[in-house]
Amino acid sequence: MISILAKRLQELRLKNNLSQLQMAQRTNLSPSVISSYETGARTPSLENLITIATTFRVSTDYLLGLEHSGVLDTDGLSEEEAEAVRTLLFALKKRGI
Repeated sequence: MISILAKRLQELRLKNNLSQLQMAQRTNLSPSVISSYETGARTPSLENLITIATTFRVSTDYLLGLEHSGVLDTDGLSEEEAEAVRTLLFALKKRGI
């Protein structure tokens, strides 16, 4: 059985019309690593999980199946502004707000 993480990684890649090679280039990972994540043969390190989440503008909780809607719409924001929004949301979540 494929894990939620593996399924969500593949869904995000396909939703963004990317090949495994293109996803690998965007995340600075090898295509074989992307493939192994998508098949569930390997699990990303925390660093790689964060890189993937940041690249696709979703939360790590979404990738891990801990929340249903991982998409954070930051269109129109600079990368710095988008990161500030993600940081604020994370802090609020952590406080239970």
